[in-house]
Order: sequence, then C-alpha cells, then structure tokens
Amino acid sequence: MTLSRPAWVFVRYGNNSVTERVLQAGQSLTLTSPPIYLAIGAGEGVTLTLRGRPIDVSPFRNGDQIRIGARDLAALAR
Repeated sequence: MTLSRPAWVFVRYGNNSVTERVLQAGQSLTLTSPPIYLAIGAGEGVTLTLRGRPIDVSPFRNGDQIRIGARDLAALAR
C-alpha cells in the first residue's frame, strides 16, 4: 500500500501477530505474509495493491478508515 498522506496501519496475521505503524505521505508498506485483518486510518489517499493489482477500497470504508476482514482479503487475493 502507498499513502498520499499520513495514516496509521494495523495488520493482524493468521498466527495472531500484529503490525502497527504510522506511515508518512509517500511511504509504502509491503506485507510479507497474508493478513487476516487490515485497518488503515485516514483512508483517503490510500492506494492499496494486492499482487500488483490496485484494489478498490471504497466498499471497505468506515468513516475515515478502511477495514478489510479475512473473508474479503481472501476474495481479493483470488
């Protein structure tokens, strides 16, 4: 994912480990294993790519956040 403005990112993996960080504008985050939950604060200005394809995040917006659960992440990965 790439951000055009600062935002926080929360990622939960299948082994229940978590990655949380704040990314600044222009920074990217590459996930090395498939997450089971992804949340992004300040969701405007986020470009999310999965396996090199841009993902439309509008169905996953909740206020100023993007929240994508395991089922949706698995479907997007297909």
